[in-house]
Amino acid sequence: MSKPLFCFLVFLAAGLFFWRSGEAFLELWSFFRLDTQVVAKIKNWQVDQVSSSKFTLIASYEYVFQNKKLSSESRVAPPYFLNSYAARDALSLQSYKEHKIWIDSTNPTYTAMAKKFPYLSVFYSLISLVVLLYFFYVKERYIPRSKSL
Repeated sequence: MSKPLFCFLVFLAAGLFFWRSGEAFLELWSFFRLDTQVVAKIKNWQVDQVSSSKFTLIASYEYVFQNKKLSSESRVAPPYFLNSYAARDALSLQSYKEHKIWIDSTNPTYTAMAKKFPYLSVFYSLISLVVLLYFFYVKERYIPRSKSL
């Protein structure tokens, strides 16, 4: 393998590692940021089109935190619906009663309907780290160093 190609692959692996690690860091930060669970009253449900074949539900709700009445909205966690008819059917099954939501106690306007650990992002970040470390191992083990005078 030529040296420029190897350098390109190392830079590509490093870029992939930093991109995946940044993504994992942001998702982990969002996960640990949601530290308090409160009861919310659902005001409204609606269907949102994410892409041409992905639909999801959005809930608008009100909740009380530290004697302040706040309102927010958030998307319901995946799985996504393949068409608007399936999303509307799921919408008819949703209730307008109280649900538990997660909030950030330092910024109570940051909310989420569900708190899910980002296993996949962390896994991708670790795999990209292993690939990057493998390239450094190959460089040290199999690529001869140039002798300088």
